[in-house]
Amino acid sequence: MAVIDFTFDPDLSRDFLRFGEELYRGDPHWIPPLRVDLIAQLSPSYPFYQSPGNRHRHFLAWRDGRVMGRISAFVNAAMHDADG
Repeated sequence: MAVIDFTFDPDLSRDFLRFGEELYRGDPHWIPPLRVDLIAQLSPSYPFYQSPGNRHRHFLAWRDGRVMGRISAFVNAAMHDADG
């Protein structure tokens, strides 16, 4: 298994979105988020990324040429306390 990290990579962003769609396809209880909203949230112009000190990284786990998992990590500079 390989884990790839990225921030603003169009191809990996597509893979990131596609994995969620494939994972939950057929689940009658899944309500998919609006794709346009998800695309916006992975875009450099999204307001979160414009705030100084905010950081993020997305991760995709790959096995045999297929995405097997995904996760994102965010640091919101406004949420730091006095101890950092």
